[in-house]
Amino acid sequence: QSLQQDVEAKFPEFAQANLAESITKKATDTVASALQQLPELLLDLFTLASIFVLIPLITWYLLIESRSIKKGVLAAVPNRHFESVLNLLHRVDLNLSTYLAGQVVESLLVGFMSAVGYSLIGVPFGMVIGIVAGVINIIPYVGFLVGMVVAAAVTVLDIGFTSTLLHVVMVGLSVHIADAFVIQPSILSRTANLHPLTVLMVLLIGGHLFGVWGIILGVPAVGVVKIVGQAALAIARRHSAEPA
Repeated sequence: QSLQQDVEAKFPEFAQANLAESITKKATDTVASALQQLPELLLDLFTLASIFVLIPLITWYLLIESRSIKKGVLAAVPNRHFESVLNLLHRVDLNLSTYLAGQVVESLLVGFMSAVGYSLIGVPFGMVIGIVAGVINIIPYVGFLVGMVVAAAVTVLDIGFTSTLLHVVMVGLSVHIADAFVIQPSILSRTANLHPLTVLMVLLIGGHLFGVWGIILGVPAVGVVKIVGQAALAIARRHSAEPA
């Protein structure tokens, strides 16, 4: 080590060469790591973009074609089960409509909390950022994150790295905690007719197994399965009670 220091002291060119080699190696490693993560990043971006495109299209299609879908299902049902299936479709339709209304209410609350919080701590365009966060929050857990990242970026560009940046993170995390543990369980449990703990478990398990799609579709899917199960159980009991 001392010999290397003596050589570098007498011949600074060696130290500069080592520094250049170190920088080159570091840059090469960084580029290689980025290229390895590129497919995963592109897949995540594609998934997010597909969600933004598919969710409005699916919702629009279901709203426009809901009557045709019902008529098609009822046309294939035997007469003796017509009334039961019609009641089942009505309950499923009501459940999904109520769930969508709950999602809108949740997004409004997240947008309101974000807009007020960012405005109070002096983030430029805090109201606009909050509104955008609320709109994007139709995809659970994404709205608060987008709002926090945008608010942090705008703050850094406006006044640099100051204590306001910490306040931005605190506001974003506070909105997320309130949404995840208070708003979602309470609102979605009422709109989907599920227990708040069940809603929380469905969100966690759905997100773990199916990612963003599991978070979005988990609660309404469980609500529909519950309704169908209750209807099937009622039919089974009615048939068992009939005289042979």
